[in-house]
Amino acid sequence: MKKSFNAMDHSKKTEIKLIIYLLMFVAGLVVAIGAYTKDVNYGPIAQLVTVIGLIITLCAGVLLFPSRHELSKKIEKIKKCH
Repeated sequence: MKKSFNAMDHSKKTEIKLIIYLLMFVAGLVVAIGAYTKDVNYGPIAQLVTVIGLIITLCAGVLLFPSRHELSKKIEKIKKCH
């Protein structure tokens, strides 16, 4: 009984990590694109915000890379349900 609970707990933790990494990836892109497009002069602050957004996106992408197998399994599972 305990093993199945731990396996389920691990699965939930992995799923939560995937969601957090995906949200970080999207948020980084939104910040970078928003800073790039909204500032008319594209000054140093907008450049800094763009770089920070791209760094967040890169970090989230690196964290997502090892989890891509679980992510593809989740996507296939969703496709089968619909």
